[in-house]
Amino acid sequence: HEISEPVEVGKGYYFLVYVYDTAPGYVERFARVRHTIEKELVSEQRARALARFVVRWRRWWSERTICNRGYVAPGCHEYHGSLFTEVPRELG
Repeated sequence: HEISEPVEVGKGYYFLVYVYDTAPGYVERFARVRHTIEKELVSEQRARALARFVVRWRRWWSERTICNRGYVAPGCHEYHGSLFTEVPRELG
């Protein structure tokens, strides 16, 4: 059993890590994890594609959305501030 040195995590807060057990490292055979890796990569690609689509879709509709004076907000063609404050997780 071991206790780490204090690790500062910000604003005066510290963590101590208590190691109660260890296990020897090992390398998994590629053939055994290939399918899992492929599924994760496809999932990440789909998420990035969806995030790109959402950004383009919002921009496209914002360019076509006309708002009356006094009602201009993000998403209106007349709005000149930051287009959207939220960024899809995959792009942020």
